Amino acid sequence: MRGYLSGKLPFLTFIIFAAGVSLGIFIKCFYLFLFFAGLNLILGFLFLNKGEIVSADIFIFLLVFSLGALRVNSEPETFKDQKINEVSDLIIRVVSLPIESANKNSFTAKLISPSFGGKKIKLRVYDYSRQMKYLNLYQIRKAVLRKMDYKGYSYYALWIKKNSDIRFIESRGFWPMNRMISTRLISLFESNLSDLGYRFIGSVFLGRRELIKENKEAFADAGVAHLLAISGMHISLTAGFIFVFLGFFYIPFRAKLIVSWIVLFAYTLIIGFYPSTLRASLMFFFFSLMYFLKRKVSSLNCLGLAGFVLLLSEPLYLVNIGFQLSFLSVFSLVYVSRHLSFGKNKNFIHNYIKNIFISSVIVSIFIFPLISFYFGSVYLLSGFYKILLIPFFTLILSAHFVFIVLSFSPFLSSRLGNMVSFLSEQFITVVRFFSSLKFSI
Repeated sequence: MRGYLSGKLPFLTFIIFAAGVSLGIFIKCFYLFLFFAGLNLILGFLFLNKGEIVSADIFIFLLVFSLGALRVNSEPETFKDQKINEVSDLIIRVVSLPIESANKNSFTAKLISPSFGGKKIKLRVYDYSRQMKYLNLYQIRKAVLRKMDYKGYSYYALWIKKNSDIRFIESRGFWPMNRMISTRLISLFESNLSDLGYRFIGSVFLGRRELIKENKEAFADAGVAHLLAISGMHISLTAGFIFVFLGFFYIPFRAKLIVSWIVLFAYTLIIGFYPSTLRASLMFFFFSLMYFLKRKVSSLNCLGLAGFVLLLSEPLYLVNIGFQLSFLSVFSLVYVSRHLSFGKNKNFIHNYIKNIFISSVIVSIFIFPLISFYFGSVYLLSGFYKILLIPFFTLILSAHFVFIVLSFSPFLSSRLGNMVSFLSEQFITVVRFFSSLKFSI
């Protein structure tokens, strides 16, 4: 039994730590959890010295549980509502593309200062001055932050008048490079793709989901909204393209791994630290690290390591719907695939369709409770839709990678841009058609 558990130790550690975080979210008592963590540490050490391994393991797991609860209790309290409606100087960073309307730009910003409760919260900003640009840092003098409620959801908003005192602040660290790469890619997409193609590619590759806001409901109604979230599929395709591209230069396998880690780290910085993106990037890193070190690879343990790192850095990810759906989906595929045999067939298309369909059904069954709880409906035909949409989506992303690599040539970038635009437009047309078929419960 112990040998069986030891083979899944990283995953079990993640589950136990997550359980501790869950308890810590509901019970706020820092010193109580600190006491239990210390007690379990001492007892685990004593039993280990006596050679009672099973008892030592139990107290070590209880220690991990206590540390999970302790970690979330060590977080400073979040935003203090008594700071709302006060006139103060704010420093914000624009983290979404400003969307233009008749008399203002609207975007999401991260509040840098003052850091209320040690947390950097996100704001909805309505900029009547139209001065603020994507990823830039600004100070707004004598601003008033407000808390808004919409359909049961609370958010923080900031209105900036035309005559507001706005001062640009030079960014440091990786932000100037991030801004340069992001703006160049956005400019490349905008100048070579159709309007719908630009919005779609900007959304699915750069994570700028505000660009495809008018089509979000269609993706949700078709049960394929996860395609808009940058996750495992995007990361694996990006890593695969890096390997193929570097293969033309006869670069050794381990060197390819290192380059892919660097590129994916930069990519994650550019698109933002979404839970699903971080999960996929960390899983790829741990998975490839095992290959690099010539160790036995376990997908379940890689998932556990990724989850543990994320919760250690931000325990409140546990209540994030993207985190929950991402981990539960991957767990269902990894766990069930190890216990079920789908059979083999020499027909590639037959295998491909069967694997996509079975995988979709398995994931749908596992995430059914979460989807029902958060959205109140379940999409019955999403498994069938994915048989067509996933290979179509893969084709678009592959063509898009080639488009970026060959963008140095105006002739090629124009032709490839037309192809990517056409594919993107047809893809959205198909999604809209599927969304019109109301088969959900």
